[in-house]
Amino acid sequence: MKKCLILMLVLGMTSMASAVVVDAGLNPHGGPLDVVVGTTLTITVTAGLDGNWLGYVIVDEGGVGALGNALVLPAAGGMGSAVPYAEAGWGVGYNLTAAENPPGTAVVGNQFTVDFMSLDLGTALVSLWNDAADPTYTTPVDTLAINVIPEPMTIALLGLGSLFLLRRRK
Repeated sequence: MKKCLILMLVLGMTSMASAVVVDAGLNPHGGPLDVVVGTTLTITVTAGLDGNWLGYVIVDEGGVGALGNALVLPAAGGMGSAVPYAEAGWGVGYNLTAAENPPGTAVVGNQFTVDFMSLDLGTALVSLWNDAADPTYTTPVDTLAINVIPEPMTIALLGLGSLFLLRRRK
């Protein structure tokens, strides 16, 4: 009975360990970004180009996360849009459009935010493709490598609970 009670206590404390929301810009990072499984990473898409542009932000096929909650920010222009997109062999994400409205208004700055949800342990590549930089889409404008790792608090609590059970057994 005591072992069952201790196990319930450890699992209860584990469920109370809260997830952390991390904000990151999609720009050169110098290495993979670690994200705890079950958390959300908010990616900001920033453009320094004036004028209209069309691009994609996707989780490359085979990645362990998903993109959601795409928001169009004022800097994307009055005709900016984010439309869900999926193509076999490429990835799943959003088709992003930034458009001058009225004409002559610069379209620069933070234009979109997209949430990356870490679903399972592993690696994901989130790529930004822009036809203004590469009309044939042969090279992404930017790629963010994400390593989804176990939640440290969960591992620590389960380890402590296991040690306590082993100690009580002797």
